[in-house]
Amino acid sequence: TYDILKREYKGRKHSALTYIKAKLRCWDRRIDQVTPHWDLVAHQLLMPPAAHDVHANPHSLWTEVDEATNWEGEAHLLAGPTIWFPKGTVQHWAIRQVAAFAQVVLADKLGVAVHLVAHAPGRIAHTADFHVHLLCTARVITTTGLGVFAQDVFTDGCQTRCKAAWDAWWSANPQP
Repeated sequence: TYDILKREYKGRKHSALTYIKAKLRCWDRRIDQVTPHWDLVAHQLLMPPAAHDVHANPHSLWTEVDEATNWEGEAHLLAGPTIWFPKGTVQHWAIRQVAAFAQVVLADKLGVAVHLVAHAPGRIAHTADFHVHLLCTARVITTTGLGVFAQDVFTDGCQTRCKAAWDAWWSANPQP
Protein backbone atom coordinates (compact mmCIF):
# COMPACT_ATOMS: atom_id res chain seq x y z
CA THR A 1 0.00 0.00 0.00
CA TYR A 2 1.07 3.61 -0.45
CA ASP A 3 -0.37 6.47 1.59
CA ILE A 4 0.17 10.16 0.93
CA LEU A 5 -0.54 12.60 3.76
CA LYS A 6 -1.45 16.11 2.74
CA ARG A 7 -1.61 19.15 5.02
CA GLU A 8 -5.34 19.30 4.38
CA TYR A 9 -7.76 16.89 2.72
CA LYS A 10 -11.50 17.38 2.29
CA GLY A 11 -11.45 20.19 4.84
CA ARG A 12 -9.61 18.19 7.51
CA LYS A 13 -6.20 19.45 8.63
CA HIS A 14 -3.39 16.94 9.22
CA SER A 15 -0.10 16.82 11.09
CA ALA A 16 2.90 14.65 10.23
CA LEU A 17 3.80 14.37 13.92
CA THR A 18 0.30 13.21 14.85
CA TYR A 19 0.31 10.69 11.99
CA ILE A 20 3.68 9.28 13.10
CA LYS A 21 2.48 9.10 16.72
CA ALA A 22 -0.53 7.09 15.59
CA LYS A 23 1.70 4.63 13.72
CA LEU A 24 3.91 4.34 16.83
CA ARG A 25 0.89 4.08 19.17
CA CYS A 26 2.35 6.85 21.36
CA TRP A 27 -0.06 9.72 21.71
CA ASP A 28 1.19 10.78 25.16
CA ARG A 29 4.95 11.26 24.70
CA ARG A 30 7.73 12.29 22.35
CA ILE A 31 8.34 9.82 19.53
CA ASP A 32 12.08 9.70 20.23
CA GLN A 33 11.21 8.02 23.57
CA VAL A 34 9.09 5.18 22.16
CA THR A 35 10.17 1.59 22.67
CA PRO A 36 8.47 -1.52 21.24
CA HIS A 37 5.05 -2.20 22.75
CA TRP A 38 1.67 -3.62 21.70
CA ASP A 39 2.16 -4.53 18.03
CA LEU A 40 5.09 -2.13 17.46
CA VAL A 41 8.16 -4.29 16.87
CA ALA A 42 10.70 -1.63 15.93
CA HIS A 43 11.15 1.88 14.57
CA GLN A 44 14.11 3.90 13.39
CA LEU A 45 14.82 7.05 11.46
CA LEU A 46 16.98 6.71 8.34
CA MET A 47 18.62 9.87 7.04
CA PRO A 48 20.23 10.86 3.73
CA PRO A 49 23.99 11.41 3.82
CA ALA A 50 23.69 15.21 3.47
CA ALA A 51 21.42 15.59 6.50
CA HIS A 52 22.72 17.52 9.48
CA ASP A 53 22.78 15.63 12.79
CA VAL A 54 20.18 17.99 14.25
CA HIS A 55 17.60 16.36 11.95
CA ALA A 56 18.35 12.85 13.20
CA ASN A 57 15.92 13.25 16.12
CA PRO A 58 12.55 11.96 14.84
CA HIS A 59 10.43 14.15 17.10
CA SER A 60 12.27 17.30 16.02
CA LEU A 61 12.23 16.29 12.36
CA TRP A 62 8.47 15.67 12.14
CA THR A 63 7.76 18.82 14.17
CA GLU A 64 9.84 20.79 11.65
CA VAL A 65 7.97 19.14 8.77
CA ASP A 66 4.69 20.35 10.26
CA GLU A 67 5.98 23.86 10.91
CA ALA A 68 7.77 24.31 7.59
CA THR A 69 5.05 23.01 5.25
CA ASN A 70 3.64 25.98 3.39
CA TRP A 71 -0.15 26.18 3.73
CA GLU A 72 -0.37 28.20 0.55
CA GLY A 73 2.16 26.21 -1.47
CA GLU A 74 3.04 22.53 -1.50
CA ALA A 75 0.51 20.64 0.56
CA HIS A 76 2.27 17.28 0.99
CA LEU A 77 3.65 16.26 4.40
CA LEU A 78 4.79 12.68 3.84
CA ALA A 79 4.49 9.55 1.73
CA GLY A 80 4.05 6.22 3.40
CA PRO A 81 4.62 3.04 1.45
CA THR A 82 3.81 -0.06 3.51
CA ILE A 83 5.45 -3.40 2.78
CA TRP A 84 3.46 -6.47 3.83
CA PHE A 85 4.91 -9.88 4.58
CA PRO A 86 3.05 -13.18 4.68
CA LYS A 87 2.95 -15.39 7.74
CA GLY A 88 6.21 -17.27 8.19
CA THR A 89 8.47 -14.40 7.18
CA VAL A 90 11.35 -14.01 9.61
CA GLN A 91 10.62 -10.56 11.04
CA HIS A 92 14.17 -9.53 11.92
CA TRP A 93 15.30 -10.43 8.39
CA ALA A 94 12.42 -8.48 6.85
CA ILE A 95 13.19 -5.42 9.00
CA ARG A 96 16.87 -5.65 8.07
CA GLN A 97 16.07 -5.79 4.34
CA VAL A 98 13.44 -3.04 4.48
CA ALA A 99 15.87 -0.79 6.39
CA ALA A 100 18.63 -1.43 3.84
CA PHE A 101 16.21 -0.77 0.95
CA ALA A 102 14.92 2.43 2.58
CA GLN A 103 18.43 3.69 3.25
CA VAL A 104 19.83 3.01 -0.22
CA VAL A 105 16.82 3.60 -2.49
CA LEU A 106 14.87 6.28 -0.61
CA ALA A 107 17.21 8.15 1.76
CA ASP A 108 20.50 7.98 -0.17
CA LYS A 109 19.11 8.18 -3.72
CA LEU A 110 16.11 10.49 -3.24
CA GLY A 111 17.43 12.47 -0.26
CA VAL A 112 14.37 12.05 1.96
CA ALA A 113 14.27 11.04 5.62
CA VAL A 114 12.50 7.72 6.20
CA HIS A 115 10.91 6.70 9.49
CA LEU A 116 10.68 2.90 9.48
CA VAL A 117 7.84 1.54 11.66
CA ALA A 118 7.38 -2.26 11.94
CA HIS A 119 4.13 -3.83 13.20
CA ALA A 120 3.37 -7.43 14.11
CA PRO A 121 -0.41 -7.42 14.61
CA GLY A 122 -0.33 -11.05 15.76
CA ARG A 123 1.23 -9.81 19.02
CA ILE A 124 -2.14 -8.28 19.92
CA ALA A 125 -4.26 -11.15 18.56
CA HIS A 126 -5.01 -9.44 15.25
CA THR A 127 -5.08 -11.46 12.03
CA ALA A 128 -3.25 -8.95 9.81
CA ASP A 129 0.21 -9.87 8.54
CA PHE A 130 3.50 -8.42 9.70
CA HIS A 131 4.23 -5.17 7.86
CA VAL A 132 6.64 -2.24 7.77
CA HIS A 133 5.68 1.39 7.11
CA LEU A 134 8.26 3.63 5.41
CA LEU A 135 7.19 7.16 6.28
CA CYS A 136 9.11 9.51 3.96
CA THR A 137 9.41 13.26 4.21
CA ALA A 138 7.84 15.15 1.31
CA ARG A 139 10.95 17.29 1.02
CA VAL A 140 14.62 16.49 0.60
CA ILE A 141 16.70 16.81 3.76
CA THR A 142 19.82 18.96 3.30
CA THR A 143 22.63 20.15 5.55
CA THR A 144 20.52 23.20 6.41
CA GLY A 145 17.09 21.58 6.79
CA LEU A 146 14.13 20.85 4.58
CA GLY A 147 14.93 21.41 0.94
CA VAL A 148 12.99 21.07 -2.29
CA PHE A 149 9.93 18.93 -2.83
CA ALA A 150 10.85 15.27 -3.47
CA GLN A 151 9.11 14.78 -6.82
CA ASP A 152 9.91 11.05 -7.13
CA VAL A 153 8.05 10.27 -3.92
CA PHE A 154 4.76 11.90 -5.02
CA THR A 155 4.52 12.22 -8.80
CA ASP A 156 2.43 9.96 -11.02
CA GLY A 157 3.61 6.38 -10.93
CA CYS A 158 5.43 6.72 -7.60
CA GLN A 159 3.57 3.76 -6.11
CA THR A 160 4.41 1.53 -9.08
CA ARG A 161 8.07 2.60 -9.10
CA CYS A 162 8.42 2.03 -5.36
CA LYS A 163 6.83 -1.44 -5.55
CA ALA A 164 9.03 -2.43 -8.50
CA ALA A 165 12.14 -1.25 -6.66
CA TRP A 166 11.12 -3.16 -3.52
CA ASP A 167 10.29 -6.34 -5.49
CA ALA A 168 13.73 -6.21 -7.14
CA TRP A 169 15.42 -5.65 -3.78
CA TRP A 170 13.55 -8.51 -2.06
CA SER A 171 14.22 -10.96 -4.89
CA ALA A 172 17.94 -10.07 -4.76
CA ASN A 173 17.98 -10.57 -0.96
CA PRO A 174 15.75 -13.59 -0.29
CA GLN A 175 14.97 -14.80 3.19
CA PRO A 176 17.49 -17.46 4.22
